[in-house]
Amino acid sequence: QKKKNRCFFIFFFGMSSSTVGAIKRGPHSPLGYLGARKARNQQKKFGIKKFYPKPKNQDEWHLVFLQHKIDTPQLEKIELRWSTKGPGQAGIRHFKYFSIPPIKYFNQNVQLEITKDDSKNFRPRIILEFENGDREEKEVYDASNEDICQWVSEKCSKRANKAEEMTEDQ
Repeated sequence: QKKKNRCFFIFFFGMSSSTVGAIKRGPHSPLGYLGARKARNQQKKFGIKKFYPKPKNQDEWHLVFLQHKIDTPQLEKIELRWSTKGPGQAGIRHFKYFSIPPIKYFNQNVQLEITKDDSKNFRPRIILEFENGDREEKEVYDASNEDICQWVSEKCSKRANKAEEMTEDQ
């Protein structure tokens, strides 16, 4: 019996005090753990990185926008459609949070239309409309923000190249 008590004594006092405190209090106690709840309720914001200082003036914000620049010539409208429920929607949400602000910063004339659906089996889509009336549409189920950005920049650069070729021919 003494061996069991000794093992418990070493186990109990070998843990750090923060671990012991977490065991005593539950997650709903007033002095309990608040980290996950706080992080869950925070909104995602462009340009804000954990452990880095927040940009304070216009010059610092401009440097942040330059780091994330997406060149979108001749783009008139971006339409985003996704569901608030179900899997495969994270990439288009991240595109909205992190990639739309630099696009709007460098092209103020770009219109943004967002449609959120409540159905669970909805497939997210992005639709690009250009100045000449052309439309490009893509289903972005399970696509990452980087994949969507790459597709948008490819389509916009192709349009710019076509426009340059047409002006050279004339």
